[in-house]
Amino acid sequence: MDSDRYKELCAGLSDTLRMQLDNIKGYLNLQLGDHGVGSVSLMIGSGFSKNADRAIDVSMLDWNELGAQFYSKLYGKEPEDKDLKFTSPIKLASMIEAEFGHTVLDEIIQKSLPDERVFPNELYKDMLNLPWHDIFTTNYDRLLENGMKLKGVRRYYQVVTNKDTLIYTPSPRIIKLHGSFPDIRPYIITEEDYRTYLDKHPEYVNTVRQSLIETLFCLIGFSSDDPNFLNWIGWLRDIMGRLAMPVYLITFSHHIHGANVKLLSSRNIEIVNLANINGIKKYSEALSFLFNYLKSHKKRSWDCSIECELKDENSIKDYIAQAEKVRRAYPGWIVIPDDLLIEFENDNIPYQIEKCIKDISDEKLKIRLLFEFDWRLNISLSPKRYDWYQQELEAITLKTDESLEIHQKKIWLLISLLNIYRHKGEIKKYDELKDNIGKEIDDVSDEIRSRYYNEVSLMFLSRLDYDAALGIVQKWNPSSMDYKSRILRASVWDECGKENEALKELKDIRDDIQKQRLAENFSESHYLESCLQQVSSLIRLFNLSFWRFPHKEDEDDDIEGLSTKNIESKLKEKPKETYIQEHSFGIKHHTNTWNLESTDFNVEYLHAYRYLTWLEESGFPFGHYHVNLNKNSMTLAISAITRYEPFFGVGALVRACNNDMQKKVMSRETIKVITREETEAIFNIYGPIIDLRKENNTTRRARIGTCLKILARLASKASQENVMFLLQFMASNMDYFHTSFDENDFSEVYSCLNHDSLNRMLVPLYNMPFTGVKEYEVNFPQLNKNAFKIDDSIVIFLMQELHQGSSFTAEQAFRRIKSLFYCLTEKQKRKLKPAVIAWRNHVPQTVTMLESYHYFPYNIKESINVKEVVNKSIDDLNIAEYKIKGSSEPISRLRIYIARIMSIINIADETHKNMFIDKVCTYLDENDLALKNDDSTDLFGGLRNFASALLHNICGAILNAGINTYSKDALERLYKQLYIYAGHGFYLLYTLSLVAKEIGRLEDIRSMVVERLFAKDSNGLVDALSALVQLQNYAYDDDLVKKIESFVEFVNSDNVAAYINYITTIVKDGIYQLNSGDHASKVKVSANYKRLESMLNNLAVKVKTDYEASTMADIEYEALRLVQQLIQKDPTLKKSEAVKKWKAINEDPETFNDVRLK
Repeated sequence: MDSDRYKELCAGLSDTLRMQLDNIKGYLNLQLGDHGVGSVSLMIGSGFSKNADRAIDVSMLDWNELGAQFYSKLYGKEPEDKDLKFTSPIKLASMIEAEFGHTVLDEIIQKSLPDERVFPNELYKDMLNLPWHDIFTTNYDRLLENGMKLKGVRRYYQVVTNKDTLIYTPSPRIIKLHGSFPDIRPYIITEEDYRTYLDKHPEYVNTVRQSLIETLFCLIGFSSDDPNFLNWIGWLRDIMGRLAMPVYLITFSHHIHGANVKLLSSRNIEIVNLANINGIKKYSEALSFLFNYLKSHKKRSWDCSIECELKDENSIKDYIAQAEKVRRAYPGWIVIPDDLLIEFENDNIPYQIEKCIKDISDEKLKIRLLFEFDWRLNISLSPKRYDWYQQELEAITLKTDESLEIHQKKIWLLISLLNIYRHKGEIKKYDELKDNIGKEIDDVSDEIRSRYYNEVSLMFLSRLDYDAALGIVQKWNPSSMDYKSRILRASVWDECGKENEALKELKDIRDDIQKQRLAENFSESHYLESCLQQVSSLIRLFNLSFWRFPHKEDEDDDIEGLSTKNIESKLKEKPKETYIQEHSFGIKHHTNTWNLESTDFNVEYLHAYRYLTWLEESGFPFGHYHVNLNKNSMTLAISAITRYEPFFGVGALVRACNNDMQKKVMSRETIKVITREETEAIFNIYGPIIDLRKENNTTRRARIGTCLKILARLASKASQENVMFLLQFMASNMDYFHTSFDENDFSEVYSCLNHDSLNRMLVPLYNMPFTGVKEYEVNFPQLNKNAFKIDDSIVIFLMQELHQGSSFTAEQAFRRIKSLFYCLTEKQKRKLKPAVIAWRNHVPQTVTMLESYHYFPYNIKESINVKEVVNKSIDDLNIAEYKIKGSSEPISRLRIYIARIMSIINIADETHKNMFIDKVCTYLDENDLALKNDDSTDLFGGLRNFASALLHNICGAILNAGINTYSKDALERLYKQLYIYAGHGFYLLYTLSLVAKEIGRLEDIRSMVVERLFAKDSNGLVDALSALVQLQNYAYDDDLVKKIESFVEFVNSDNVAAYINYITTIVKDGIYQLNSGDHASKVKVSANYKRLESMLNNLAVKVKTDYEASTMADIEYEALRLVQQLIQKDPTLKKSEAVKKWKAINEDPETFNDVRLK
């Protein structure tokens, strides 16, 4: 269509039709996902195919014409009008199927629609180049597929004709709903086809249903009485109700009855009648105009560059003049289009201003310079963390006799200082400055006032102080045409749990914008268009609880400023080390430098900052407690920002309200760079607000749950006071267990207690009431032998629970007894024993109940003879019942059976112990092909994982009974089976070494153990090192120990911690001799401590630089315990250089709490 004709038709658009087309166009440009697809789905009917090019003698049949073909087949004659008046093509098709079969029906259809002699044209090209989310079609022809081959078609759609591949094919797609020429049959056309479609093709129906929820839905090529149209709309109306967005039926008709319009409107269908365009006569021209209108866009024209070098006062004034001109020319986007951000990345103005700012004596000139500089930082979503800049802002003082212009610019700049304080977590400074600005806020412009209210609201939202945030909203009364401020205010309402108020305000904003655009005759306005896009997106979010931020694919698919695609792509770039901290002359005083001179800007920090600031400036929520909002990009952004500005990052993470995101963000790598001081400040902010019992606001409670999980991770850097506070809080809020926090959170905090703190916490923790609900209970770790003195009140409390509690709480009470058992005095054990015996003789034989015999041995006077129980269990073990026939089910049943007797097998007599070995060896032999097969790479790990778990329980049971209690014949058979299975990759070397030691065959397994010592498999390595302890105790190999020491010292490996643990074990067991000064341990073989000292010295340095935080923590944990053993073996080693280094690491407040020696 030529431009003059297009302009002529545009002028002929009615206001209603223009608004309809603009709405479609807006959603079409509102893109979803990473594939450049818009938010409009299209369904194409047979009427669209009639616009294709074709040979002169070829015609595309409509429904009535196709019905005539069916009639001729049935009755052998051409129908008259009266013959078709009271029947339908679908009825006639059903009759043909009944008479001749569906195959004949399909052949009639294929012959009647000459697919090989019709061709797509310019109209198809225009349509396919639009960014539809998906194109659905009920047509059988291949015009759409062939249309993609046309020259000039830039977009690619994947064609889906098979329901089985539908869910694996990403948008944009062409989805053939009713079959496709030549061979995707049967074609959907009969009454039975339509009746059974929902059941036979749910994948197609669900995809259309999803599109109706997520996108605007348009239909082209259907009439209101089209059978396909009526059937699909009927299905979807039944399934969706009013959940779907309005459906646009785009048609071309001069004879649509008003009653039909009302009927369709009642079904949520809005007619877009292109015949109402003045001057348009043909359907094909109407469609051509439609596609041209939808693809049209406005070119941006805003030059934001400034050419200036700041040398003197005149050059400063020149810069201010240029910057002011750029600012006044800003087109008004609610947020700057992200492809323009690059224009600001080579800006070296910050450094020019830094050099000259101190020499400017004229305050007005300085304020104007800082204001224009700050505006550019704001509009380009750029960080403001320059030390010199913060100092200049902090030096600003408000005066009563200054001009209104300067006064307002000072207020603007002080609001930017508030922003800096918020991101840096300088709460006291923030609150003081906030109050000072608040005294002046009534006398500033609406723009500045809204900026202040938005900034303060963001601070309250990050603190979860919703009452204060809503108090700000009450004061915040932007003008009716200040749409951006109204959008930001509505977002505050929503985040505070006032979703209805937010949604009402957003709809009012949308209506007001539409009225203004109509009043202004739809004149170009970047501000109005971007606000309309934004408010429409937020309405969809709050209505449907679904959102992905809009992206743009290219210049032809432009959105007015609402795009994060470029920012998100930058988030994935590898960061460059451009942040420098320099030590100044003063003690403990540092200055921060950010390299902003070139494109070498710190990519990680810059684009994380921009992404999150984009959200703040546009009003998009950071998260919803029931919705994932761009989780991957949010995780990248918050992870990055937290490493540089922990308070900004943690506040964003709290607002995001996503536990999966929290786990990824609050990693060791992130927490490593958060200082103890910063951690304490974060606890001071969020610690006082986590009282779940007082919280009725569902939204806030969900975010408090996120706070709890964040604090649980940060406990590894917190003071002991805060660790104890958090653990005490969790203990007193157990009824929120597994909803706001879980056992992992509890264990993470528990592991951060040092010895003194845990000693102080024992009474409140172990006297913690039982909830009686399995999901709300936590298991305490085993306390080290004689590490603590257990208060009698704990013993009395647990005894009472054993006597009076339910079967469940009594079992939980015993679990607590088990965890502190080795710290109990003999008197306390004697006091507990009758209560334990009475309990276990009156409850079912659970694994926990049976474990009690390990701690409180069987008494012959007990009513339950546990020796008979275990002997009978072994007698009853019929291995034939567990034969593997392809499934993992018998393996799991056998594993559970063995688990039940594992803790009491030591009570069995020798005959039954040997019988147990005989039975499990027979089982391993008879099922060896299934068990030994390594299918661990199969889906869900195949049988290998189940086999490993079974062998783990078998070994556990055998070791619990005591290796020396079995006959030699039984052990020989067991050794043979374990050796075979170990050779197939199972982790059995430790058990094998103990068995081999007992029967005198340790040397036979040495080569297998040594072979696995330097493998990458960490589980296999731990198993091999455990076996090596037995080998070294039998025949010490000092060369092997040297290799391990050298590996630890010089090789960077995730397995270093395991090797250190091995060295600690052989030192503890007296296998490794220490030789330092005049003192020497009395051990079997000589080795020089200097080797270990060299290893520990080098490790103390490289562990901080060469390893990721998680591996670093593992290494430090094991190295500190090695040092502890060395000192216990030889106290004189306290003076050695290596020990001093590791002592310093242990005492460093920046070392993780759960790493430190307790």
